Amino acid sequence: MPNHLSSIGLAVESQGAFLALINDLAPKSQAITLPQGRYFHWTDVSGAELWIQADASNERVGAKPHYRGQGRMKVGLTARLSRPNDTPLDGELDLAMRRLAPGAGAGLGPGAARITPK
Repeated sequence: MPNHLSSIGLAVESQGAFLALINDLAPKSQAITLPQGRYFHWTDVSGAELWIQADASNERVGAKPHYRGQGRMKVGLTARLSRPNDTPLDGELDLAMRRLAPGAGAGLGPGAARITPK
C-alpha cells in the first residue's frame, strides 16, 4: 500500500518494518544535535531524504520523508501550525502558493511546509 515513505522509494508495510528502517538508516545518516533532541539526516543520490527525529535521550520519535530537487514557487505564510502530538522537533507552516509557470492559471493554492527548530 502506498505511504509517505514509498513516495521516496522506501517500502515499509508495517510498524515493525518502519522501526527497523529508521534504526538501520540512523547510523548511516548525518547527525544534527539541537537542544530539543537530534535529527539524523539520510540522503540518497536520487534526491530522497529521510529526517529521523530522536528526543534528548536519543529515542527515535519520528521520521519525515522529503525530496530534494529544484523548483521555484512564490509562497505566502498564512499561519504557524501545531498539532497535539507534535514533538519539540516538529513544526509546520500553512502556506498559500502562487503558480509561476506560464499558462498555469492564476490564483493561490493551499500548501504546508515542515520547519526545523533552531
